[in-house]
Parts: sequence; C-alpha cells; structure tokens
Amino acid sequence: SKSPAHARARLCWPVSGCFSSAEPLSMASSPPGCLSAQGQGCGLPAPAFGTPVLLSLLAGLSTGLGGALAVVRRPSGKTIAALLGLSAGVMGWLAMSEMWLVNAYQNGKPLATTLWFLGGALLFALCEPLLPEPNVDGAAGGEGGNGEDATAKDDTHKGGPKARRLLRLGLLMALTLTLHNFPEGFAVGVASLAGSGPLIALSIAAHNIPEGIVIAGPIFAATGSRLRAIGMSFASGMSEPLGALVAVALVRLGGAKVDAEALHMLLAAVGGLMGAVCVINLLPEASQYNAPVHKWGGVVVGALLIAAVGALLEE
Repeated sequence: SKSPAHARARLCWPVSGCFSSAEPLSMASSPPGCLSAQGQGCGLPAPAFGTPVLLSLLAGLSTGLGGALAVVRRPSGKTIAALLGLSAGVMGWLAMSEMWLVNAYQNGKPLATTLWFLGGALLFALCEPLLPEPNVDGAAGGEGGNGEDATAKDDTHKGGPKARRLLRLGLLMALTLTLHNFPEGFAVGVASLAGSGPLIALSIAAHNIPEGIVIAGPIFAATGSRLRAIGMSFASGMSEPLGALVAVALVRLGGAKVDAEALHMLLAAVGGLMGAVCVINLLPEASQYNAPVHKWGGVVVGALLIAAVGALLEE
C-alpha cells in the first residue's frame, strides 16, 4: 500500500491540493495527510530547515530556464502575436482551471472561491489604468506586424508605443506570476515537512518553464535584451524559495497555525488577477499584430501545454 506521504504528494497537483486539509497546519497537530512539522504519523524524520528552501529554489530556477528558451532568436510580428497568445493560454488555463475551478472543488467552497477570484480580477481592472508605462532603452525585437522590417511597418523598436506596451506587459506578467509563485513555494515548504517535497518541487518546476517563456517573450521583444528578459523571468521564480522560507518559519520555528482556507482564497484572488491580465492586456495586444491565426494558435498551444504538464504530473 502507498504511504500517507505518497498519497499526499499526488494530491498536491494542482498546487491548491497541498492545502486541502480542513485543519490548520501546526507544530502541535497532525492533520490528515501527515502535515505536522515533526512528520508525526508519517514515519518520516523532519527534514532539515534548508531542505524546503533548496527544493523551492530549484523549482524557481526553472522559470529562468523557460526565459532562456524564449530568447533564442529575435521575434517577428507574427511570432510576437503567437508568444502573446501562448502567454494568454498558459496564464488563462492556470487561472481558470487550477486557481479557480479545481481550487473551488478541493476546498468545498465554490461561492467564496468565485468571489475571491472575481475580486482579484476587479482589483486589477481598477488598478491597471494607474500603472505607469516603463521607458524602453535601446532597440527592441526584430520585425513588425506582418513579419516585415519594423522600421517600415511599426514602432516595435526604438522605444515606440508598441515597445512600451510590450515591456509593460512583460512586467505585469512578471508581477502576477511572482504572486502566483509565492504560494507555490509555500506548497513546497508544506510538502517538505510532510516528506513529499521533492515530488512537489519537480511538479512545480515542470510547469514553471512555460511561465518563464510567458515573462521573457514580451520583454525580449520590447527591449532586444536577452539578459534583461532572462533576468526578469529568473527574478519571478525567486518568490518560490521566499514562500517556502515563510512556510518553514511559521510552522517549525514560530509554531503558528496555517489557515488552509486563507491559502485557497489567496490562490483564487491571484488567479482572478492573472485572468484579468489575459483579457485586458494580452489578447488585445496580440491583436495589434494582425495575425489572428498565430494569436489563437498560441492560445490553444499554451492551454494544451500547461494542461498536458498537469495531466502528466497527476499520473
């Protein structure tokens, strides 16, 4: 028969499955799924303090790997449309599936989850007009709207409006995915305390690669800087070890109780924010490149990619 820790590990995809216990996680209790800080009831020794942080660091580094894949060559306008569509597919699937619908099913509170999801979307819709446009220094990626030279067709380069919008999009996605990565790091920390940290870290690392592409693609297209694009995707992944550090500090050092319901609602709100980025920013910007086949093809590929990763990790 499978050990409780192994059973718990399978429940930790999507990430909301790591918080499915109705009881709080604390030093003093051992809720279902062997989640006590001491591993009580699991037959497992408590991991070293640095183990959860190290595992989440490795998972976060895969975001930088995705960023490196996104900057292999300078994109044409059609490629930018496809990348933006891919970004919308990945983020939209994560938001709608993992962070809203599956989250609601696992926590048993669909109405509350939906309200938090809509609240996150509304918050972004209200704040988005207030966000400043960044400056773009130097030339940006490659070619214009129909794959022709950008100098003849548009202002994607040299700090023009399209470059500013693309850079703004990249920074917005870096911010939203950083918020998304924090509870993932928390999940790795919780799972490590239960003895299943390596499996969960591997799961999260696999789906962080497309997220790195999502961040780096627009930034590279806007600035032409591989270093800047990879650096932003890498920085976003670093919120994961921070989340793991918070989890371990709360449970093992502070003896605090972790409210599973609050974590579910946090995931839902961040999901709403991510969904709003797709609808308000990503899809309209992709439409600017007059390549609907590439845009919607990217959406489909992105959604199928992240769904396939999740399906494989559940096996």
